[in-house]
Amino acid sequence: MKKSLFENNALTYREENGLLVPDVELPKQKEIGKWGLLHLGWLKRFRVARYNELLVSGELNAYLYNVNEEAQERFESLIVDLAK
Repeated sequence: MKKSLFENNALTYREENGLLVPDVELPKQKEIGKWGLLHLGWLKRFRVARYNELLVSGELNAYLYNVNEEAQERFESLIVDLAK
């Protein structure tokens, strides 16, 4: 006896409005800040290939989070230097 497509994979399903919907969750993503969002706009406008590469590989959010953290650290050190 041939198994159906739904029985062959390891996913579980729930029924919503007569449709079977897979029970999947997206991974938790870190929240990016101002500098990450600014860099995202720059990537979309001037580095489309790099943006698409990061997006397709699933690394975009982590990349933008790291850019944001580094830029925030630099910003804070500049403010301290200017205050002196």
